[in-house]
Amino acid sequence: LLIGIGSRCEMQAMRWTGMMQADDRLAPPRKLIRIEIDPEELQRLKPDVGIIADAALGARALAQAVPFPSRGIGARIATAKAEARRQVEALKPHVAYLDVIRAVLPRDGFAWLELGNARLRLGDFDGAEQAWRDMLSQKGDQLDPALQQEIRGHIEALEKGGQPELVKPIRNPWLE
Repeated sequence: LLIGIGSRCEMQAMRWTGMMQADDRLAPPRKLIRIEIDPEELQRLKPDVGIIADAALGARALAQAVPFPSRGIGARIATAKAEARRQVEALKPHVAYLDVIRAVLPRDGFAWLELGNARLRLGDFDGAEQAWRDMLSQKGDQLDPALQQEIRGHIEALEKGGQPELVKPIRNPWLE
């Protein structure tokens, strides 16, 4: 089961078919649920269940409608993660590299920074400011001080108003 929220899911579907096929629906036994605000998007890759709704509202309604076995779920997830880790560790030295990368980079830091940059490029200055604030509040202690200062400077420039369109995206140290 693939649940796509505001996503065309085309890449996932193509990966299942060998990247050389672009069907308009998933082949059985695979199932697709898509939540889209735009009904026309549901025609691109036709879902088994299409939900026309705002992403947050649709996901919340779907989560409430599906019974979730909460008893013991934490232990089952921990066991599954440990087993997956055991299997992945056979991929040496790749796992050791990944461990070092994870130790150095803040969890989700890349996503917060790029979300702010994307919103800035779209002219959503309040959204950019909020994404960068969230990054500082949740990941600030894990960030390089120079990057923290740059993010704070961008937030301050957006707070002052003036010409927010002159604020440039923040260079992403994880992409350089």
